[in-house]
Parts: sequence; C-alpha cells; structure tokens
Amino acid sequence: MSQVRDEKFVNTTIKNGKILKEWSLYKDYLEADKVINVPIAKHHSMSRVTLGLKNLMGVMGDNRGSLHSDFDLKINDIDSNILPTLTIMDAYRILTANGRWAATWLM
Repeated sequence: MSQVRDEKFVNTTIKNGKILKEWSLYKDYLEADKVINVPIAKHHSMSRVTLGLKNLMGVMGDNRGSLHSDFDLKINDIDSNILPTLTIMDAYRILTANGRWAATWLM
C-alpha cells in the first residue's frame, strides 16, 4: 500500500456543480478503472450517517472543513465526481458519537 502524497491531488472540474465548480481530488482515484468502497456505517452530526461518503474523504483534498456550510449541496456536487463502482456497507458495528475519539461500538 502506498502513502497518500499531496502532489497527487489535482484540481478537478465539478460537472454540473451548483456551488462548487472545482475541487482537488486524488489523481490515482480518478484514473482507476474500478473503485470498490468498503466503509463502516458511521454517525455524522450533519447527515446523521455517512454511509459510503465518509470513507471517500481521503480522496478529497483542499479544505474539507469548508464543506460544512451548504453541506448538502456541496456534498452532492463532489459526489457526482467521485462515485465508486461499488459500495459494500459494513454495518455489523456502527460507529457513533461523532467519530473515532468518542466512539461507541454497537454490536
């Protein structure tokens, strides 16, 4: 497995973006023939659960904190460019309480 390298993030035009017209995305991800996303179900204060989206944050560069204003529109804009080929949800355990530092695992 290789390390994420800052120089591999490239400004990418967001087709049909309502708010975001471009965003920095990871080049290797964009060039992949197929992407399989295997996230865990996780709580998120703004969207309630992140499902497959939070796992894809690693392919997004720029200031991801700026996504919190107009969250729903911006996430839709970016999602239109980074949808994986397949998402398989692991919901055996669900991460709650806003993330790994204050996590409660439900079994």
